[in-house]
Amino acid sequence: MLKIISVFNQKGGVGKTTTVVNLAATLGLQDKKVLIVDMDPQGNSTSGVGLDKTSLENTVYDLVIGNEDIKSLILNTEENNVDIVPSNVSLSGAEVEMVNIENRESILKKSLREVDGYDYILIDCPPSLGVLSINALTASDTVLIPIQCEYYALEGVSQLISTIDLVKMALNPKLEVEGILMCMFDGRNNLSLEVVEEVKKYFKNQVFKSVIPRNIKLAEAPSHGTSILKYDDESKGAIAYKRLSLEIIEKNKVKKTTEKPEDNSEADKKNIDLKDEDSKEQSNKVESEKEIEENLEIEDEITEEIKEENSDIIEVDTLLEGEELVDVKEIDLNTKSTEEEIIKEDEEAKNI
Repeated sequence: MLKIISVFNQKGGVGKTTTVVNLAATLGLQDKKVLIVDMDPQGNSTSGVGLDKTSLENTVYDLVIGNEDIKSLILNTEENNVDIVPSNVSLSGAEVEMVNIENRESILKKSLREVDGYDYILIDCPPSLGVLSINALTASDTVLIPIQCEYYALEGVSQLISTIDLVKMALNPKLEVEGILMCMFDGRNNLSLEVVEEVKKYFKNQVFKSVIPRNIKLAEAPSHGTSILKYDDESKGAIAYKRLSLEIIEKNKVKKTTEKPEDNSEADKKNIDLKDEDSKEQSNKVESEKEIEENLEIEDEITEEIKEENSDIIEVDTLLEGEELVDVKEIDLNTKSTEEEIIKEDEEAKNI
């Protein structure tokens, strides 16, 4: 899987180009195909891999200004498995020329989509936050930050992290820090040790375990137009960059493992789970409907019972009312009969 890494620091002279050239060479040594994109008008990465930057007909300038196909700009180098999109001084005025270009921040990103066949693309950024650097950061997956082991290093890194966060927020949400690389380390100098400890204290796991030493062989290699591997494979500088390349490869292996997509069996399992959930919902629905019907039947039975009870009460009341009426009639008849007898007796008494 292709990984695009910008090597960036707003401060110059921190080992940025040295890191691009030698990291590319050591990744190539591990059978990784690497493309360097030189976005620095100084063209030091271009000369660092053995090309004469003054005699180049086409460079990255033709990509950002002339909309040239990036594949036509790729050149082979003497380093194993390493190619380059070169640069030279013609790129110096590009930022001014790009002012009126629409979506100028995404020109490089759009071009790199056409590139294939590489494991890593390393972008050498200019030491400033201009349109060229923003193009590089917008196109990248991560940023590798080389810093010199000196007093103001921490202040510079903090500012740089803030810059990366701004680009991430506005142009490239996926942009992350690949790591902070301590360069020009001198173990004999207490200041170097203090700076490393201070940077690790603030940035913890973002700091690479590999440290690039201050090494005369590293300083001499660019003047010979070659990487440290070809200049002195056994130097401390070469060993340090070999370690760095292995650390980056291992780091990306771990990341790929943690981001492994689910296989078909997992997808099938999810589908089965969804079907089970649907089945459960349907079953619950049927049970609910059945329960409602049972409740309605119970309500009907209760209603019937209430009606029957009310009916019995009505019949009893009617009977009671009837009995009362009968009793009253009987009383009236008896009373009437008694009165007639009294009257008859009175008349008989008078006749006597």
